[in-house]
Amino acid sequence: MREEDLKQRLRARDLRITPNRLQLLRAIDQFVGAIPHTKLQADLASMDRVTLYRTINSLLEGGLIHRASANEQESYYALCEDSCQAHGHDHQHIHFKCETCKKIYCLPLQQDLQLNTGAFKVKAFEIIASGKCEVCASSENSH
Repeated sequence: MREEDLKQRLRARDLRITPNRLQLLRAIDQFVGAIPHTKLQADLASMDRVTLYRTINSLLEGGLIHRASANEQESYYALCEDSCQAHGHDHQHIHFKCETCKKIYCLPLQQDLQLNTGAFKVKAFEIIASGKCEVCASSENSH
């Protein structure tokens, strides 16, 4: 994504355009799949941990990025679609974790997912599928 597109996304969410926010958005955008937090820390070593944490949170709250997976070991982040708004992520996709390379991908659903929640008030839900990504599956088949 072009730098001007990233700036426009920040403007659309009424977020200030700062070097840290742009740097973080670029790192997430350039990574194939959802980027692990540890990779962000390594790639953005010039940013201290507190600044990185605050920048991630401001972009999460602004609806520009989402947490693709948060398990005990690692959190992963990906860019949101334009339909996401501040304090209301509107995702119609699942997260796929490759068991071989450990990358996480956001995969679109073919149709809207409808939940029959009855009296339950669902705030959010996350679906994680696992298996082998295209690259790992094709390399396994070529052997």
